[in-house]
Amino acid sequence: MDTFHASKTIKMLIISSCTGTKAGRTERQPSELKKTDFDRLIPTIVSSPASSWHASIPGWSDYLLPAIKRYTGEQHNKTVEGLNILREKGVSVDLNIISAGYGLIKETDQIAYYDLTFFNKKDFPKGCDIITWSDRLRIQENVIKAISNYDIVFFLLGEHYLTALNLPLNLTSITPPKMVFFTTKRLMARLRSKMAGTFSCFVDSSVTKDVRGNSLGGFIARKGYMIKSFANNVTPGDLVRICACTSIPDAESIITSYIYKVNNNY
Repeated sequence: MDTFHASKTIKMLIISSCTGTKAGRTERQPSELKKTDFDRLIPTIVSSPASSWHASIPGWSDYLLPAIKRYTGEQHNKTVEGLNILREKGVSVDLNIISAGYGLIKETDQIAYYDLTFFNKKDFPKGCDIITWSDRLRIQENVIKAISNYDIVFFLLGEHYLTALNLPLNLTSITPPKMVFFTTKRLMARLRSKMAGTFSCFVDSSVTKDVRGNSLGGFIARKGYMIKSFANNVTPGDLVRICACTSIPDAESIITSYIYKVNNNY
């Protein structure tokens, strides 16, 4: 067992992805931002605080929304429900989002209405195009900085956003947290290989129902349902137990049991 004491407050981070559907579009606001706009904005995004990102775009200051309210996709909505459940239980948990336009952002960062996702083949025809763009946004660099402040990090990323993360992560400069990836069996072996040498757990996101037969959502939204199910069932003490694990299979078994357990409220 690690040195996690039963009374320790575990710091947890959820990293999810942006969604194609977004809130807050009105006729009065400026035109939605597209890839060409972000091409010009990236130097500002990577070098300035979020409050300065839109200074060069006339009219946008009155139409910004915090990221947690901007996205409206089903995975995001279920993730936010899980986030709120965890906070109600006293868990110290934050949400970061990998955005194809802004890079890694906090839930409170004010962002514009935009039309750009990593799974749009018109904007990103190949995986190498995603990696080139994500390097410009410093996604991997900023993820490594972010996770260094937490004990356990849950990654709720589909294949295109995992490509943007550009695994493996170079964690030599930080004390790595426990990491949990919700992913499909098809990707699991490759991801395990990339993250070898780290405490990385992988939980199958292709399971469609819990033990009572309750749906865990469609393929795209399922990771959000899974983190909400985990939130329904886990306690702060359980998180201490998970973080104290020295065996990856044991940690995976515990995490999986809290996702597919019967005490769910979808």
